[in-house]
Amino acid sequence: MSPRLKRVTCDEMCRILERDGWEPVRITRHRNYQKIIEGQRVVVQAPNHGPKQLRVGTQRAIMRKAQISAERLLELL
Repeated sequence: MSPRLKRVTCDEMCRILERDGWEPVRITRHRNYQKIIEGQRVVVQAPNHGPKQLRVGTQRAIMRKAQISAERLLELL
């Protein structure tokens, strides 16, 4: 059974992506991160709302696209 999803803030999600090897590409309303996965460039957008907590659906969508599991999220925090 996987652990319960820990809710994180926008700033924490950006730090998690950077610790997982994602490179910041552009910062506007959203922070864009890129990484080469299986020979293809993948871009993930994370909201740039500072200390606000991410909504569950938004957090899951970012984690799914970045291929980060709930266990990996806890390791990267």
